[in-house]
Amino acid sequence: MALVTISVPVWDADQQWRERITPNIVHQILATTEGDFELVVVDNASPSTDTRDYLNAVSDPRFHLIRFDHN
Repeated sequence: MALVTISVPVWDADQQWRERITPNIVHQILATTEGDFELVVVDNASPSTDTRDYLNAVSDPRFHLIRFDHN
C-alpha cells in the first residue's frame, strides 16, 4: 500500500480538458521523483472515447483507474 494516494476525479469535459489538461495532470504526477504514492483516477462515466482511450493507455504500476458506468 502506498504512503500517499492522489485522487483525481474526471468526467467528460471540453476538448481542451481532454486533450491537454487531463494528460498533463496524469503525466506530471507520475513524473514526480517522490516515490511512495499512487494515483487513482475516478472516471465518472465519461461519454467521450477520448477521455476513456487516454486513461486506458496509461501504463504505470502507480496508476489505478476506477470507472463508473453510470453517473
